[in-house]
Amino acid sequence: MKVAIVSGSWPPIRCGVGDYTSQLAPALAAAGVSVDIVTSRGGRNPAAHGVRVHPVVADWGGAAAGRLASLVTGLTPDLVHVEYPTVVYGKQVGINLLPVVLRRRAPRLP
Repeated sequence: MKVAIVSGSWPPIRCGVGDYTSQLAPALAAAGVSVDIVTSRGGRNPAAHGVRVHPVVADWGGAAAGRLASLVTGLTPDLVHVEYPTVVYGKQVGINLLPVVLRRRAPRLP
């Protein structure tokens, strides 16, 4: 199984949700799940315990939803897990629009 996790924060960015995700992802990988993390710039890039980290998001605004959806679907996951809220999203709408855009682009992707 392949899982893409979208999280606004990932260590060393300080956030409880990012810390939780940094514990969840290696546990999933240890159970045989292929895990990709899509996160904000500033997150660690090197793979940790079989987890691939993509610290590529500069802005979580509305225009980011399409770019995020393209990146996520390009990873060909079986499941997309969105961590919400994280302090890094601020009050920007991109993360809120991501499920809508994903549903249109990949209607069978949970």
